[in-house]
Amino acid sequence: MYTSRRSVKPSNSCMTFCVVRMDDDDIFEEFGGNSFDAEQYTAEQFSKREEPRVRAQFQELVDWKASAADQLKRSVYSNYPQFISTSKEIAHLEVDMLDVRNLVSELSSSIKGLMQINTSYQHYKAPLPSTPSMSASSSTPSRRASVQLNIPPNAPTQKDIHELLGFTDRIDVYISERQFGEAVTEVNKVRTLFQEFPQLATALSVHSSIGTTKADIDERIELLSQTLARELRNPLLSQAQVRAVIKHMLALGQADSARSIFLETRTKRIQHEVRRLRHEADPPLYIAALARLLCSGIATTCDDFRQCLPQTDMLSGLIVWAVQELQTFAEQFQRHVFQSTDDFSVMGQCLRIAD
Repeated sequence: MYTSRRSVKPSNSCMTFCVVRMDDDDIFEEFGGNSFDAEQYTAEQFSKREEPRVRAQFQELVDWKASAADQLKRSVYSNYPQFISTSKEIAHLEVDMLDVRNLVSELSSSIKGLMQINTSYQHYKAPLPSTPSMSASSSTPSRRASVQLNIPPNAPTQKDIHELLGFTDRIDVYISERQFGEAVTEVNKVRTLFQEFPQLATALSVHSSIGTTKADIDERIELLSQTLARELRNPLLSQAQVRAVIKHMLALGQADSARSIFLETRTKRIQHEVRRLRHEADPPLYIAALARLLCSGIATTCDDFRQCLPQTDMLSGLIVWAVQELQTFAEQFQRHVFQSTDDFSVMGQCLRIAD
């Protein structure tokens, strides 16, 4: 490596310069030490030199500086894509490390929660009542076997508790992906667990720090029910999709809500078709079209209703709905016939059509 340091040798009363080769250790020792004095170094190098030579060396140093800056700039430009790529990789690695850290923390919390729930369940389990006959019977194997039948059920397994802890996350995923069948299956599993082990609700409440409580589970079930109800109100659903949604709502115990929404949707469909009818100048023509539309809508609704809600206790709601639709038809008939014309022959013709 070459430096700008020059040795001075007298020759014919003028100064000559020669470049001195210095390695990296010499450069660091001379310029990097704490004892280096820039002013003293400058005075030693230039105090005895002639002004033209000093100016020439100064210009050379300036040229070297510009050349070094230009070379540095070209190096930055040439390595900029690699710098950006490396920076992105570092950022991605930092995010991955943070994700791993969060996953490890969640795993640790889940393990602690599992241990706490098992301990809590054993604490809250109903104690076995002690009776003299039971204590006396414990002396023989046959009587001991009969006593074992009265012991409360075994504690839930680790798999059962894992199902509870991950329930809310799985339901959120299923709802977002519109996998309603899988969501309903999860709900039925959790309900079965609470029926078999009622003490789980108390254990979850005591150890609410694990992040899942009975209230959280009930909230997700309610969210699923609301999502299914909103889905059933979609007028663009096919009949197969309507049956599937109603099936899920029945599994969640939402039969009354499913019936009400189904009939409400059919009412809106019929009203939409009625608004599309043209008001003919001839009332009988309009009444005939209105009657066909209404009768067809009621008949189709009854057929679909029996397929979607075959339970006999649901038929009362269907009958009430059909009566209301007929009352609506009667009101429209009165408005378009009795209140729009005084011609009794037209009225009689319309009545025969509606009969």
